[in-house]
Amino acid sequence: MTGLLSKLLPSRADAAPKPFVRDYGVWVLGGSAEAFEAAAPLIEAALVAQPRLKIYVTGPKAAAEALTRRFPRYVVRDAPPAFGLLVRRFLAATRMRCVIALDDVDVPAATLSGVLGYGLALVSLRTSPGAAAAKPDIAGEALLKLDLSRGSMDEAVAELGKAIARDHKLLRATDRRRFTPSALALAAATGAKSRALVDWRLKRLVTPQELFAELGRPETVFCLGTGPSSEDPILRTMAYDVLFRVNRKWAGRSHFTKPDMVFTARQSVMVATEGAVFGVRSHASEVRLMRTRAFDPRRGRSAFARADLIAPALVDYDWGAFRPTNGAAMLAVSVALAPKRLIVAGIDMYSHPDGAYPGDAATPNAFAPAHDAETEREFLLQRLESYAGELVIVGDTLRAAFEARGGRLGRLPSGDDAA
Repeated sequence: MTGLLSKLLPSRADAAPKPFVRDYGVWVLGGSAEAFEAAAPLIEAALVAQPRLKIYVTGPKAAAEALTRRFPRYVVRDAPPAFGLLVRRFLAATRMRCVIALDDVDVPAATLSGVLGYGLALVSLRTSPGAAAAKPDIAGEALLKLDLSRGSMDEAVAELGKAIARDHKLLRATDRRRFTPSALALAAATGAKSRALVDWRLKRLVTPQELFAELGRPETVFCLGTGPSSEDPILRTMAYDVLFRVNRKWAGRSHFTKPDMVFTARQSVMVATEGAVFGVRSHASEVRLMRTRAFDPRRGRSAFARADLIAPALVDYDWGAFRPTNGAAMLAVSVALAPKRLIVAGIDMYSHPDGAYPGDAATPNAFAPAHDAETEREFLLQRLESYAGELVIVGDTLRAAFEARGGRLGRLPSGDDAA
């Protein structure tokens, strides 16, 4: 039946992936041009600290032209209509990370509800000692209250960075409902008795042994990120049993486009990927996977693994205000499976001289706001040090960092092999 419906209905699985969106939004709402002027030093400092941010500004209509001239790097725009669905669409389209309310700005109740229901951090920002206090509804709901007249700018930037980094997907109201079809499908895939009944459609893997068996008990795992070293020609000479990748930036490239496991939290990736085990890191991501695949006859069987259960190091490690990248989850799971041989490439930690990604000169060579470079680096090196098999690393940044800590590596193929 699934095969017949797949022929009759248009399929999205083979569609070209959406263009990579490099920016993450921060929405600043203010009541006057003067308030935005007073807030500008903090916003500019945040942009320096997090070059992948994009600032959206909503102020009085009369000040729009002046704001556009004064802040050419910002996007000055009207607020979306104060209606829940339209607010959520705006937040999703802009990949919003947090909302900053300046001084005494009025925010419609529906807009405020949409922001909070989407799980975003609300920041109340007082720009000067003489500024009016935030409105009670803002003050009561704000996760963070900043006052630029007190403390240092560095402290304010650091605190704002933590709010921006918060994993808002875990807090979305829609992903926390217990009795939606998606939540019930996940419960069926999780229950001790019901798992066997839905295994043909949904298979949830929660131990290294289960995942190892699902992947065919591989001896060599190829753990491939999306940095420039992921397209080193030497990789094409290496034999492996299973290929792990993250998200879908690799789709459309010339090599390594049929992974056996994909680590992601993005719904668009869950739609477009077939034939691979999905690696997710949270209950919210599992619900998103159910929503995307469980009831769509065009989607094939979905096997999925909770990376944090397969690799407890993801939870035990102190991430502070930040969280692991999908690349870190991929590497942690690879080590937890304990294959005889592990090949790691394309994990360049945004330090490669050729940029963030192969053939991409536009994306800033920096981590996304949810991640911290030093915290991530230390986690990766600890996981590699814990691996007992033969380890091969392709990529100068990670390889040098590992060798500097006394790590031992397997032999790379010679130039003759690559030729």
